[in-house]
Amino acid sequence: MGQRFSRLFLFVLIITAVAKGGAFLPAYSIDDYLFVLRDFPSLSMLRQGRFGQAVLLQILHLIQLEPNYARVFFVSFALIASSLLAALVVRHWHVGRAGWLPVAAASVVATHPFTTEIFTFRTALGISMWAFALLALLLVPLRWSLAGLLGGAVIFALALSIYQVVLNYCLMIILISAAIGLTRLLVVGSAAGWPARVTSLLSLRRAVRHRTTALLACATLGTIIYLVTNAVIVRALRITMASRTQFLSPDRIGERVEAVWQVVRYRFLEVSPLLGRFLKGLLLLLLVTALAGLMARMRPWLRPWPLLLLLTVVSLLAVSLIWTVGVIVILEEFWAVPRVMAHVGIFWAGILVISHRCSSAGTRPALGVLSLLIVLSFIGSSNRILHDQIRLNARDMSKATRILARLESLPGFSGTELVAVQGTPWSYPLSYTTLDRDMNISAFGARWSKVAILREVSGYDLKPAEDDAQQATAEAYCRGARPWPGPDSVTLKDGLAIVCLGIPH
Repeated sequence: MGQRFSRLFLFVLIITAVAKGGAFLPAYSIDDYLFVLRDFPSLSMLRQGRFGQAVLLQILHLIQLEPNYARVFFVSFALIASSLLAALVVRHWHVGRAGWLPVAAASVVATHPFTTEIFTFRTALGISMWAFALLALLLVPLRWSLAGLLGGAVIFALALSIYQVVLNYCLMIILISAAIGLTRLLVVGSAAGWPARVTSLLSLRRAVRHRTTALLACATLGTIIYLVTNAVIVRALRITMASRTQFLSPDRIGERVEAVWQVVRYRFLEVSPLLGRFLKGLLLLLLVTALAGLMARMRPWLRPWPLLLLLTVVSLLAVSLIWTVGVIVILEEFWAVPRVMAHVGIFWAGILVISHRCSSAGTRPALGVLSLLIVLSFIGSSNRILHDQIRLNARDMSKATRILARLESLPGFSGTELVAVQGTPWSYPLSYTTLDRDMNISAFGARWSKVAILREVSGYDLKPAEDDAQQATAEAYCRGARPWPGPDSVTLKDGLAIVCLGIPH
């Protein structure tokens, strides 16, 4: 790909490693506690339309390279894959010769704090990055043939079958690529007049035909291949699909529009855990700079053509802003966690590129300082996310140890296997600022990890009580008991260990 690209990739890899290198340290998410002691990979992801993930997990199990245990390998792989994807996105935008801009834009893509959440899910990290690596392959070709498009469609279908979030990334790349291309046309036309505008338009069409349009074709055909293949598998194996794979019913569209607006307002304007008020102010300043630059570039040639270009660019940016929420906009289950919105980094990197294209040589140093502050803030937030996870793990482990000590002191505990835990305290009175939806929440706050952490800490072969009668017994007991750390919050009843972390609803 050339020495310039290699240098870009190396710089971005170093910056990404500084931001997310804390993931090399041992830590657990709510999902990791469940999977860490599992000897065989589960096929439950078939219910989520991730048949490629199911096959990949089986292969990794056969060669003993399992995400549950190969943390160093998969964190290294994730750093490389995410840095490569970010560098290729910037290369796709034709900004390789623009001084500091390529490194800054690619760093924004790779280090946005939302991209760090998947690094807290160590087991999922080892799977999801294969999908991003496949997406990166589609950004490598400079020119496409028909056979290449068909191959690219198969690659995209495979990526979707591993982790569907790549659809969010791909469409965001396409939207921002179109906005940057039209911005380039607006700038060139403003500076050089009508003949240059025509030449630039033809050149842009050739570039889009070979890159952005090809990527769109691969994504469209690949999505069709994925949906058909998944439908065949579901019918053949008689699988009941999870709610997160179902499309939103028409009668809920109004409700969903309101939910999307609330998420966009919360993530971009209001104070939120991962992006402080000052950092959001910097990002909004960058957006205002881009819009002001677009307006300024249109002024010298106020005719219908530049106005249409301007409106198109602004419309693309508006659609991109909504698309930061991702494909969950049209799905039944709406859970706008940071890892689902991680492609927002591409949006902000695109805004930076547009600001750079529209700014003068005198104002670009100030833009460089602004981008430096943003990247440093992203690194700081990412470091804090991973650091807080380790602190949270220490609290959870200490709490689990105290609960187990209570259980072990009860007569008849020896040989007990079934445990019923009532209540889901997802945080502590002294909480962490990086708690966001299901990121950095306590292992005692998720149904599937409450017994799993007791199992991991104790070494006992404990199992969650799933029988309705046992759950009813535990619920009845906890209604009359003071929750943890109350003296009667832990008990044994007929071979069932009961832990009351809260009063059942």
